[in-house]
Amino acid sequence: MGLTEDGPTDAHRHVLELLSTKIEVAGRERIQLSPACITKNIGYKTSNYIGEICRELEEFDLVKKVEEKGAYYAITYRGRAYLKGDLDVDFDD
Repeated sequence: MGLTEDGPTDAHRHVLELLSTKIEVAGRERIQLSPACITKNIGYKTSNYIGEICRELEEFDLVKKVEEKGAYYAITYRGRAYLKGDLDVDFDD
């Protein structure tokens, strides 16, 4: 499985949608979550699977890792544009 093999799955979209949640705390506009937090909030069984999804989205610059330790992710400008339908991503490259 993966973005290059099957295109984006529901899990990819759910991760992007959750990370696109707006907040206005501590000077940040978007939330930053670990795969474990994402898993708990979108109802998937294992954070290992969601961690894989986050790494795949990171390869296409749709999310970015904001901390090396703990692996927290945030949506990027490209990720927000993709969700809005303003950006086409060629997942086959």
